[in-house]
Amino acid sequence: MKRGGNTRFKDFLKDYKVPNNALVDYKYLIRAADYYRKMLKAEVKRENFDIEKPDLVSGLELLNIFANSNNYKSNFLYK
Repeated sequence: MKRGGNTRFKDFLKDYKVPNNALVDYKYLIRAADYYRKMLKAEVKRENFDIEKPDLVSGLELLNIFANSNNYKSNFLYK
């Protein structure tokens, strides 16, 4: 929570013009949120992070979490 938290995530989503009242499912299933998770994970582990931040258009794209498997948790939540 020291590095993440709701406020930091909301501030990050402002760059993508995601309104505060957007559906939670949408907020967490866009490419920008995926980038944020990976960035935060690297920050916490003190690892180098060299993934380019998605631009506005690609950042708002929904992730295709079911592309390789029907198991939502193994492909999305726990990687």
